[in-house]
Amino acid sequence: MKTFLIQMQQKPYASIDSLERQEFAFALASLGQPVDLLFRGPGVLQLASPKTPDNCKDFTSAYFGLDIFDIKTAFVERKSAEHYQLIDKIKIKVEYIDDIDQLLSSYAVVI
Repeated sequence: MKTFLIQMQQKPYASIDSLERQEFAFALASLGQPVDLLFRGPGVLQLASPKTPDNCKDFTSAYFGLDIFDIKTAFVERKSAEHYQLIDKIKIKVEYIDDIDQLLSSYAVVI
């Protein structure tokens, strides 16, 4: 079975893209599809504790439930985490990755 890699590249509340990718990942996983996540660029801010804008749902707290959806691996681009000073501040289990190209080439489906 193909494993999906969903890339999270947007700030949490910059657009609806972040929420849609999260919901897509959870939907795939709930249907038994293997899914991993990659947080890179400003997307690593989804793993910080951002202030939720008024009239917005805090969807980022759902990342604490990755194991419920059987999402095994959340990768974080080390360079991005360092840039945003998030090393050792992310509160979920993640794997820091340096070679993004190698990671991307190891997946059959990258979104």
